[in-house]
Formats: sequence, C-alpha cells, structure tokens
Amino acid sequence: MPRFERVGNFEVNRDRAIGNGGFGVVYYARDVSHSPPAECAAKMMVLGSLCQRESVEHEVACMRLVGGHPTIIKFLHYQEAPHARGEAWVFLELATGRRCMGLAHSRELTRAFV
Repeated sequence: MPRFERVGNFEVNRDRAIGNGGFGVVYYARDVSHSPPAECAAKMMVLGSLCQRESVEHEVACMRLVGGHPTIIKFLHYQEAPHARGEAWVFLELATGRRCMGLAHSRELTRAFV
C-alpha cells in the first residue's frame, strides 16, 4: 500500500520517486483539491542552511517568472514543511513521455522542436 503524505492540498507518494538531483527528490503526487485528484510531481528539497534556502527561493522565483511558457513545466505551488523538518516542497505539472536526455542522445531533437 502506498505511503501518502499530506502537504497542503497535495498527497505525496513517498514510495514512488520519479527522479532526483542536486536539490532533492521528485515524487509522484496528486492535487486533491480537484475532483478527481490531478496527478502532479512533488519536488522535496532540504532547507539545511541559509544558502540552501536562498537557492530554493531563487529556483521558485525563476519557475514563477517563466510560468505559462508552452514548453516549460507548469509551476503549481510552493510550501515549506514545519521548521522542525526543514523541507520545502515544489509542486509541478507531471511530465509524461520521454526524458529530455534520452531525446538528446537519440538525435531526434531539432531546432524547431526545441
């Protein structure tokens, strides 16, 4: 049975990681404010230092700035967990299809596509 964690209007499936990177781990999630719940991605980042917090805030500001562009994943919501946990959550549109690096290596990317 999946282990869902409630974060605001979202349920994050901590048992279903989609990917990870330098900032944190991305999990499968759903926005339960919709009926039926809408699938999305939840990026969990650790706010361990002032530098990390500033990096997260900068990333969120950039996502908001480019929001609405047709080829950029849609930013949905940002929320910090209670301070004792030191986590920040960024909720994004769930990308489907092939991974970007897979397309690049297959040489199927064209200027028109990008």
